Amino acid sequence: MAYFDLAEIRSLFEAVMRRGELEGFSAKARERAYDPEQEEGADVSLSGASIFPLEPEGGEAFVGVDGSSRILDSFIATIAVAAATAVDRHGNVYVDVPSIRGRIMESSVPFAALAFDVDPGDLEKRIPAWVTTKNPNGQAYHRDYYRIQMAHEIRTFLETEVLGRILRSAGPRILVDGPVYPLPGFLFGQRVRKEYREAFEELIDRRLRVLKGLESRVIGVVKRLDLAHWISSSDGAEVLVGVPCRGLNDLQVMQLVAERLRKKGMERPFKAHALGPVVVDPLDASFPRKYMYYLAVPSRPYEPATFSFLRLEALFDLGEDLVRILGDFSERLAPLPLSVVAADRRSRRIVRSVASRLYSMLRGAGVAFTYETNRMMEAMAWA
Repeated sequence: MAYFDLAEIRSLFEAVMRRGELEGFSAKARERAYDPEQEEGADVSLSGASIFPLEPEGGEAFVGVDGSSRILDSFIATIAVAAATAVDRHGNVYVDVPSIRGRIMESSVPFAALAFDVDPGDLEKRIPAWVTTKNPNGQAYHRDYYRIQMAHEIRTFLETEVLGRILRSAGPRILVDGPVYPLPGFLFGQRVRKEYREAFEELIDRRLRVLKGLESRVIGVVKRLDLAHWISSSDGAEVLVGVPCRGLNDLQVMQLVAERLRKKGMERPFKAHALGPVVVDPLDASFPRKYMYYLAVPSRPYEPATFSFLRLEALFDLGEDLVRILGDFSERLAPLPLSVVAADRRSRRIVRSVASRLYSMLRGAGVAFTYETNRMMEAMAWA
């Protein structure tokens, strides 16, 4: 574990500004060309799937793993800062990357990615060890590299790092915020730069190496259902849901499921319901099969019957584990497992602390940030 000083990056930016060789601002890097969380590229089967109620079963303790990131976008360079953590529902911390205790910070791996808008020249030798200038496949970040992709890469890298540290020691099972391994749509047919595709292929390979032999301990919890069409991609979707749903995203399909439950009449107090298993076989045969279950979780036990939706996925059929995972929710059925909520909040606090210090330090040195970055940091200060 190495100690680090955020001031190391300030001297680098100051040296760039003293040279007075700013170039035209790169708009390409800021264009929203695609969303790395958009999922596709698999054969999907609903064979044997059903919609069924669940009764929470307590007793099992889970560790939540989550990461967070912030993009500090200036007219000299962009820094994507990330953090990841492992914590249980009671706030017991297993791993933080980076680790922060007061003003002392430490990390054994980079937790920030840097892309220059100018030619750094020999100044690149002064980049501190806690900053990476290369994507996961070893290709250098550059002024046109998609900034949102860069933030996804460093955050996913840290989440896998934390996951690996937890898995190396015997302990509770893990609920990781997000897919058990990512399947971004641009891996399968979308026309994107080779460097983006290869970077995520390396991230997936690294995640699968960490999971190898320990698959039964890790379950993914996916909150964003609007970026995938897994359910409607199967020929059996219409029969299962009860109405035509071809082309609808997973969130829309689950809303139809909830409406069907309301019309049939639900006993009070309302119970969570699951749809699954949804079996996903990636088109790239080197990626393992996923088993998915979708949950419709009532926000209140009585009227009105409103629901929150999420997806649980694993490299094994987790059907028998659903009731125990649901037991990690609050007694009033919060929309997420509490271990995941705790990890989400902690990772956000860590990255907010690091990003705020960097932003204040660099602004104090005269660095001009984009309008969007300034507004984001103002909002964080008031949060």
